[in-house]
Amino acid sequence: MVRLVEAECVPERHCPWHQLCGRRLHLAYARVAQEHQAIAALEAKVEQQQARVDRVEAKLNTLPDRDDLHQLDKQIEGMSVRFGGVEDT
Repeated sequence: MVRLVEAECVPERHCPWHQLCGRRLHLAYARVAQEHQAIAALEAKVEQQQARVDRVEAKLNTLPDRDDLHQLDKQIEGMSVRFGGVEDT
């Protein structure tokens, strides 16, 4: 994560923002740093959402599909024939 740092312009150190700020605070740098923080927060949120999607997909993959249900239905029909029908009690 990028920390916001307030620093004064020091032209002797070849400040890249010297033409923008003179001796004032580096507002341009602060704005860029805030944008980087916002991007990092959004990336973290995307990772959380992807983890949630992965968990849901894993649960969906364990559910029976149409073929599984069809086989079960056929087994139940076979049991019904074998035992002479099912009575409601």
